[in-house]
Amino acid sequence: MTKIYRKTGTINAEQFDGGQKRVFGYRVIPSSMIDAITGMPAYYSILINDVKPEPDDDFPVDDVEVVFEVGDWIVKEADEIEVIADDVFKQTYAELDERVEEKKYYVKIFDGGLGYLNIDISTGNMTAGSVRETDFFKTKFTDKAIEQLKQRDDIPLDWNKVSFVEAN
Repeated sequence: MTKIYRKTGTINAEQFDGGQKRVFGYRVIPSSMIDAITGMPAYYSILINDVKPEPDDDFPVDDVEVVFEVGDWIVKEADEIEVIADDVFKQTYAELDERVEEKKYYVKIFDGGLGYLNIDISTGNMTAGSVRETDFFKTKFTDKAIEQLKQRDDIPLDWNKVSFVEAN
């Protein structure tokens, strides 16, 4: 069965607008094919020396040409450069400072330093404890997780009497 995954690593990316002279240090080369409507080159490219020659290699090393259009994103991930169309890029990536991490809350059951909801990660059982999250206990919960906890019959809390404290 095919599943959908989200990339979690970071990348370097630059959207090509037709004005850049260099992308990731590589010189941008306009094609000789001219767009009839804009009068600008239809395609652009950069040449990347993709292969390091062996010391005893008698053949010259060829550059790899990466071709793109205005509006495409040039993405550098690890040591590879690829081109991604604007619509695909926007569906796949979000700028780091635009990502909003979902807020998490501590569930305060009663006053005191050990009055917070803790869920045992291995058993799923509830206990009261500190706000310190460990490898064994989950103490921070998203709104969605809190709604799921409210549905559990094995958590004997009056949800109208607990308070929610925003976690850092």
